[in-house]
Amino acid sequence: MRRHKLGKYPYYDQCFGKFRGKSDVLNMDIGMNFISVETSNKIGCEGVLDNVSLKLKRLTKETQAEHAKFEKFQDQKISQGFDKPEKMPPAMFKRLLFAEAKEDTCKLEIESLKRKLEKVSKPEKDQKDKLLLKFGPVGTAKGEPLQIIDGQPVSYNKKGIPFIDCPRSPYHRLLVCHYRKYLVVPFLKISSRKAIKWESLPERPKIKVHDA
Repeated sequence: MRRHKLGKYPYYDQCFGKFRGKSDVLNMDIGMNFISVETSNKIGCEGVLDNVSLKLKRLTKETQAEHAKFEKFQDQKISQGFDKPEKMPPAMFKRLLFAEAKEDTCKLEIESLKRKLEKVSKPEKDQKDKLLLKFGPVGTAKGEPLQIIDGQPVSYNKKGIPFIDCPRSPYHRLLVCHYRKYLVVPFLKISSRKAIKWESLPERPKIKVHDA
């Protein structure tokens, strides 16, 4: 994500190449470093991405500060009776190119981390999908207070009543109490605890019970 074409500003090219070469994020798949370890799982990758996103905000401000210095320089020249300068002094422009190269490298790091996050999140999502209603509505609950039932995440409405909060489930937004009463109890009476096919799941109750 470079903002200047290769060869337009050699100093920018030099800085951009240097920062890319020294970036642990952009080189995390080459050998083993701290970042490659940290980004090996979803939580770690999200943490690194948050930190790099904060770094980008700081670097963007640094680039903006260089532009602000030039605007101040222009105002000073005008107040001294000179024409408004159209180009930055060489030293100032060099500092701007340096700041731009750092910022652009950071943007590349964020793109790389987003791809890595998607990659490490997929196995976790696949695993959750495998557990979703694997044995049907048998009432297997986890968490105190309740967080998951039969692989389906649970949330709470304004009254503090738990409901199934899982768009992938055919019982999405069904109150847990109704889920237990109209699905779990009847299902346990007629089935054994074996993995079932998705199409074999009992239908959602016809009555209006999803007032979450």
